[in-house]
Amino acid sequence: MLTCRELVQTQASDYIDKQLSFRKRAAIMIHLLMCGDCRLFVTQFRQLGRVIMNRPLARVDELTVKRVSERLHFIHTHPE
Repeated sequence: MLTCRELVQTQASDYIDKQLSFRKRAAIMIHLLMCGDCRLFVTQFRQLGRVIMNRPLARVDELTVKRVSERLHFIHTHPE
């Protein structure tokens, strides 16, 4: 069974980009049916991707990328 950590850390991006095999996509879909936290994470991740794609390109320093990544991880691991 796929864990939340596996989905968030290694497979969410490939799932959203449709870069996974049928078997891996099915495992994620089953997990998402049972896990509201991961469903929320994937929804927010998709929305973030849309926002980024619609924004003009800008240089982002490494510290900002790290802070955003840490915040997304915190939100996922500490649901309200």
